[in-house]
This record gives sequence, C-alpha cells and structure tokens, in this order.
Amino acid sequence: MLNNEGHFKKSDITLYLKESSERLASVGLITDMQEAIDKGFPEQIVAILDVNSTNWEIEEWWPDIFYRLPNLERLDLSGFYNYLPEEIFSLQKLKILDFSCTYITCIPEGIAKLKSLEYLDLSDSGVREWPDALYLCKNIKYLMLSLTEAPVDLERAALMPNLSFLELSRYQIDDNQLNVFQKNRPDVELVII
Repeated sequence: MLNNEGHFKKSDITLYLKESSERLASVGLITDMQEAIDKGFPEQIVAILDVNSTNWEIEEWWPDIFYRLPNLERLDLSGFYNYLPEEIFSLQKLKILDFSCTYITCIPEGIAKLKSLEYLDLSDSGVREWPDALYLCKNIKYLMLSLTEAPVDLERAALMPNLSFLELSRYQIDDNQLNVFQKNRPDVELVII
C-alpha cells in the first residue's frame, strides 16, 4: 500500500528499474506489488528481489506477473518458493535466477528456454534429480548446485561452453567424473563444499 507521500510502507519485495540500481519500489504486501507493476512501467522492471516468505498468497497471482515483465533480468526467490512455475520460462531476458534454500524438488525441462540465463543458484534446495535440459543451458556461467540430493553429471556439465564457476557438494559427485572434469575443464573454478 502506498502511504501519503507515495512511498511503499514495507520492504519485503524490491523492484529495480532498467539500467539503474535505483529502486522502483519496496513493497510489503502482495497487493502492493501488483499496484507497483500496474502504476509503474512493467517493461522498465528488471529485478525482483527480497521476496518475503510470509507472503504465501503470492502463489495465487505470481505466475501471471511474469508475462507482464518482459525485461526482467534478475529473479531472487531464495528461501521462499516451493516450485518453479512454467511461466518463468517466458522471461527471455532473465540472466540471474536464484532458487537457493527452497523446497523445490524438481526443475522442469523448460529451463532450457531461458537462453539468456547466466547465473543459476539451486543450492540447498530439495531437488532430487537434474533434468537433461539443465545441461542444455549454453549461456550459464555460474552454477550453484551444492547441498542438494541430486547427483551431478560432470561429463555433461563439462559440455556447457560458458561455464566458469561450479559449486557442488562432495557427496554429489563421483571421483572418476571429478578427475575427468578437472582435466577437460581446467578453466572452470570448481568449489566443492
């Protein structure tokens, strides 16, 4: 809700303007975010950060919001969401996607539709298996997959041409695959937690 000065009262969700680190608005309630998008310029919004986990009603309207934000480049839902809505895959300019510390258990094959995606953080999530499509994300540079139950196929990860940073947990990898990966991709900074 807007206060008398035209500012948002709470700061649970933050929206950022294109080509600026200036905040468009900080919003506290779901209705505030809808109002910010309705009254603002949706094509200018490039980042949604700081989504507060107390706003569970977000699931009712959240998927529709993605179609209204064609230039969204960064989406941070860490510590909050329990599934990855298919509508996210309509965000063709999305570069940064953070779903760390979430309860999501699977990643849809549609992840490969995010052609601009460069940074993907799924660490400490409930993911049990990586889809084949994950390894088809050719522009990913930073991939954080640690503290998940899913083993990582390092042979396939080695084929990701732009990968420069990979974070894994020790129990996710096979020693033989690790040795082959390090030999074939010495250019990738590998962090094993």
